[in-house]
Amino acid sequence: MSVKAIEISGLTKSFKNGRGISELNLEIEQGDVFGFLGPNGAGKTTAMKMITGLMKPDRGCVKIFGASVTEDYVNAMKHVGCLIETAESYPYLTANENLKLFARFYPDVDQRRIDECLEITGMLKYKNEKSQKFSLGMKQRMGIAAAILSRPKLLILDEPLNGLDVEGMLEMRKLIKQLSQEGTTFFISSHLIHDVELTCTRIGILYGGRLVNVEYTENILSYYSSLENYFVSEVSQMAGFKAAFLNEAVKLMKKKKLLAAVILSTLAVMIGQLAVTTIKHGLGLRVVGSVEFPIVVLQFFSYTILPLFATFVAIDMFNGETSSNTMKITLLRPVSRFGVFSAKVLNLALFIAGILLFVMIISMLAGLIFNPSTASFKSVFTVIASYALTFFPVFVFALIVILLANVIQGGLAVFFLSILVFIAFNFLGIAFSAYSSFFVTSMFDWYFLWISESINVFKILRQVLILAGCGMMLFTTGFYLFDRKDM
Repeated sequence: MSVKAIEISGLTKSFKNGRGISELNLEIEQGDVFGFLGPNGAGKTTAMKMITGLMKPDRGCVKIFGASVTEDYVNAMKHVGCLIETAESYPYLTANENLKLFARFYPDVDQRRIDECLEITGMLKYKNEKSQKFSLGMKQRMGIAAAILSRPKLLILDEPLNGLDVEGMLEMRKLIKQLSQEGTTFFISSHLIHDVELTCTRIGILYGGRLVNVEYTENILSYYSSLENYFVSEVSQMAGFKAAFLNEAVKLMKKKKLLAAVILSTLAVMIGQLAVTTIKHGLGLRVVGSVEFPIVVLQFFSYTILPLFATFVAIDMFNGETSSNTMKITLLRPVSRFGVFSAKVLNLALFIAGILLFVMIISMLAGLIFNPSTASFKSVFTVIASYALTFFPVFVFALIVILLANVIQGGLAVFFLSILVFIAFNFLGIAFSAYSSFFVTSMFDWYFLWISESINVFKILRQVLILAGCGMMLFTTGFYLFDRKDM
């Protein structure tokens, strides 16, 4: 007995407006071209989002090729290609660059396969154009190219003909027929009765969130003159971590936030060194030495530019992609939500570490150039240790921003709330100095505990444990909220 392509049992989702999906039970055999037919608002997209893991059901179970979507998501989605709701892409990337991002999830997909998919969908001549310039039909074609990229055994397509012209519709029908003959299973939703009739071998009608009936197209047409008549009759009586990590890194570089942080950090160091040099030569005073200067820069940098850019990046990774509807591009690939969340957090951590490393190097170089005689091995080690230790409290603060980003929908609201939290923590750290370790921003300069002449081991250990505990708690809570979020 062959494994079903899709098995849906008791799938239910309710919304406050009364809409949703109620007790959806459905089996799709391998090789089926299944049409999910229903009017707008019937619940087709909601059902597809739950089938592909974009939305959590209130109850029920979905299995794809025998693997549970909720319990074994990566294996369930391993051989699935998707186009859900709208064909989304990263607007600042070309068609080719977008497909390269998706290709990282599938080891067997190379440039030749990318070009082949672009040619199949009529997009090869636009491969080097950014998707922000594409029309709705072109975006739809690119979405279809992304869906078929890995030669999936199952294609889940939500309104695949949306935005296509007549030529595009004909090509899409031809493609579905060709792939089905090669053994690909299709699960297609549509409100266009005629297209479902021409394309699908089995049809299920969804109305008001309930599955009305499922029947073979051949049997329907033997009793009804058209699928439209049948519809009216029935109505009257739903490896990945590595690829995710690399893609997050590419997006971070392409959006140029790293470049902006580098430029602003360089300017801050230059202005600082200019002020030190002016005081030294103008007033004859020695303000700081070559390795003291990087510490002075760090004191300013860790409380201003660094947490600011960390906040920007965290908000963009979560609120930005959710509001632009591009989060689901990654979530529809064979990678768990934990993998996606971890990839984003790790990239944010590397962003913070990278900026700290850059500022440390240029501030040390500036200090050595203008005060070369005051350097020593011990002092250089002190600078390196200070910058390395600053990473931890700043990263924990970034986890607070991530948590807020998964609670509040608007990016601007999260930004201002993060500023308020930053100010409040600093104020509370001063007002309750005995408990300042519990306010993470008060620990941005905790490196002084490590580099002072007399080291308080007990206090250092206490702050290490507090940071570790806060970090684990915030990461776990942030992931829980991300995992529960409907896209």
